[in-house]
Amino acid sequence: MDSDDVHKNVGAVLLKTAFQVAPMLIPGVNTYYGGVTAGLAMMQFMPEFIKAINGIFGGKNEVGKGGIIDDLNAISGVIGRFDSSVSDYAQNN
Repeated sequence: MDSDDVHKNVGAVLLKTAFQVAPMLIPGVNTYYGGVTAGLAMMQFMPEFIKAINGIFGGKNEVGKGGIIDDLNAISGVIGRFDSSVSDYAQNN
């Protein structure tokens, strides 16, 4: 259910939203689901934030030297695999 499909379907978009919101409405599940969702969002955000702070305060953002920037890029790549905001069609075209 990618939102950037060539043929957008209102029903599919509503279903995708319902599947994302429904676990937040279930008592007992909402705490864990919210924590996992927030954790994944932080794992996507923090490497970019750290690289930005490193660049602002004069750190060297050299890629391929085996430093922290390479590690942060690896983390971003692994977490980015789970992002469903771009469809396979959009990635290939």
